[in-house]
Amino acid sequence: MPVMYWPQDHAEVSAALRDGAVIAYPTEGVFGIGGDAANPAVATEVLRLKKGRDVGKGMVVVVSDWSQCAGWVDGLSAADFTGLDAASATRATTFILPASDQVPQGVRHRDGGIAIRRSSHPVVRALCACLGRPIISTSANLPGELPARSVAEVQAIFPDMMVIDAPLGDAMRPSRIVDWRSGQVLRD
Repeated sequence: MPVMYWPQDHAEVSAALRDGAVIAYPTEGVFGIGGDAANPAVATEVLRLKKGRDVGKGMVVVVSDWSQCAGWVDGLSAADFTGLDAASATRATTFILPASDQVPQGVRHRDGGIAIRRSSHPVVRALCACLGRPIISTSANLPGELPARSVAEVQAIFPDMMVIDAPLGDAMRPSRIVDWRSGQVLRD
């Protein structure tokens, strides 16, 4: 698949996402792979590509605005969403939130949660905005391997995947993961 350049190829990438493609794209610290989180075929394809990832583990989804996942989260108030922003102001943070019945299988964790990060990366934000809903965002790697940090590394792992060539963010480690329901930090 071709290397796409941002923002020049925005229309083509957006069309591919709307058509159910799984693509690779830069995030805050590594390349991610994903696509339309509302499309069950996308979750199935990501699980196939990740070779043996446990379906009950769920997948991280990213949004550019909390309103994009409002129907996917149960029991959070406007004040809670403000608190999520405050808790992630200085570092990319993925929150485990209570999932609604609208969350597709493959995205939902077996414990009834959903992992969501409001991304600060401009490409990720634009991809989410073009769909108007969450996109799956799992690291571009195979189980047990380091995540890809360049287009060449993505192509070596997933040679047939469309990849967006744009700079990574400046994060040097993965996002922090916090279970909002319990307050427990699962990864720091």
